[in-house]
Amino acid sequence: MPSWQEIAIGLLAPLALLCAAPVLRLAESPKDIAFDFGAGVALAFSALVAEDYAFNLIGPLAPIQYRLVIETFFFVALTEEILKIGQIVQLAEHRNARSLREIISIALVVTAGFAGAENVIYLFRYADNIEHLLLIRILTAVPMHLATAVVSAHFIFIARKDGQHSHYYVIALIVATTIHGMYDFLNLASRGRSLAFLFVLGFVVAWAWRIAPRRA
Repeated sequence: MPSWQEIAIGLLAPLALLCAAPVLRLAESPKDIAFDFGAGVALAFSALVAEDYAFNLIGPLAPIQYRLVIETFFFVALTEEILKIGQIVQLAEHRNARSLREIISIALVVTAGFAGAENVIYLFRYADNIEHLLLIRILTAVPMHLATAVVSAHFIFIARKDGQHSHYYVIALIVATTIHGMYDFLNLASRGRSLAFLFVLGFVVAWAWRIAPRRA
C-alpha cells in the first residue's frame, strides 16, 4: 500500500515539472490550471474503466500472437489519446484558444493531471512488485505523456488555425496513438528487460522541444 506522501508526489509531480520548466510559460490562469488538471485526473480514471471493460469484452477474441499489439495500441493508447485530445479540443474551443502557446498550455496541464492520476493508479497496482516504480514513471512515462501532448497540440493548432484543416484532428490522434502505443509495446514486450522504449521517448521529447515556444 503506497503512503500518502508517495500518492501526493505521484499526483503532483507532472504539474511541478511544468511549473519548473523554463522552456514554456503556461498561458493559463491558476483557475484554469486547477480545472484542466482536475479534468485530466478524471480522464485517467475514465480511461482505466474503459480499457478494462473493452479488453475484457473483446480482448479474448483477439489472436493470442497479436494480443499484446492490440492491447497496447487499441485498448490503451487509442482510448487514452481519444479522451485526452477530445478534452483538449473541447477546452480550446470553449476558450477560443488560437495561438500555439495557448493550446500547448491546455494540452500540457490536462495531460499532467492524467499522468499524475495514472501514477497513483500504478502505485496501487504495481508498487509491491516493481522497485522504484514512482521514480521510473516520473523519469519516463510522465515525459512521454507531456511530450506527446505538445505534439498533439501542434496538430490541433493547425486544425483550428483557419478552419480548413479539420483533418489534422485525426492526424493528431493517429500520431499520438502511434507514439504512445509503440512506447507501451516496447516496454511490455520485453517485460522491462529492454530499454528500447527509451528511443521512442527520446524521439518524442526532441520533437516536442522543437515545437514548444521558448517564450511568450
